[in-house]
Amino acid sequence: MCAARKIKLFGFDVDGTLTSGMLIFNSLGECHKVFNVQDGMGITIARKLGYKVVFITGRQSPMVEARAKELHVDQLIMGCVDKVEAMDSIRQAWNLEWDEIAYMGDDINDLALAEKVGIFAVPANACADNLALADLIMKRNGGEGAAREFIENIIRKQARWEEALHLFI
Repeated sequence: MCAARKIKLFGFDVDGTLTSGMLIFNSLGECHKVFNVQDGMGITIARKLGYKVVFITGRQSPMVEARAKELHVDQLIMGCVDKVEAMDSIRQAWNLEWDEIAYMGDDINDLALAEKVGIFAVPANACADNLALADLIMKRNGGEGAAREFIENIIRKQARWEEALHLFI
């Protein structure tokens, strides 16, 4: 059976995956991030089809909190030191197996999840170590539609893309 067929949860790192990884600080020291609307649509599609969506990030950010709220993600974990522990807690709470989780991360703090989840995906501009362990390498960079590409890839492999289209047509 194709690994994609089992996926019920999409997990995402934020900086470098849902954003370009660029941090913009203003004169007051406030950090700003840019999110991609196509990634947002992909997350919306996933949620409407009944998938769980979680963000797990090592940073604290009111912008990430606002984006997660806007997209109605099922869980947001910020300031995370151990992403495997965080995902394991989520997995157990929702009674999921590791192979039912697809996760996308761009840097070495995501690598421990590569060995656990059913599908480990990376944006095109992920670090070399992540690229080497990836099950899926997106054509798009982080913050430039890679998350949408990832979600759509899984949904198509599950033969649910027509169902997704009918949510909007």
